[in-house]
Amino acid sequence: MKPYQVEFRQKIVDTYFNEKISIAKVAERFCVAKSFVQKIIKQWRETGDLSPRKRSGGQKLKLSQSQIIMVGDWVNEKNDITLEKIQQRLEQEENIKVSLSTICRVLQNLNLSRKKNSSCQ
Repeated sequence: MKPYQVEFRQKIVDTYFNEKISIAKVAERFCVAKSFVQKIIKQWRETGDLSPRKRSGGQKLKLSQSQIIMVGDWVNEKNDITLEKIQQRLEQEENIKVSLSTICRVLQNLNLSRKKNSSCQ
């Protein structure tokens, strides 16, 4: 979800300070959460700035690019390999522990699906 524009944030802060109404009323008027109004008022008081804060990047992937390619090769060699088998092989050969969710995301990023075509069976 995109952050609200600075102009909109400024309108909220101006309304709160100029009209002397409660945070709940301001939130109701602008159809935003009360916690959002509290947050931008606090940000305005502390920094004098209303621009959205930068988002952090999240966790870094445990697998290197070469390991991701290797997993893709394993699936291409044996297309019915399970996530558990990939997990075990990574632990044995690369000495790295990753969750099944991580392996699933890696396969999705490689556009490799786990579902098999039932017409071939």
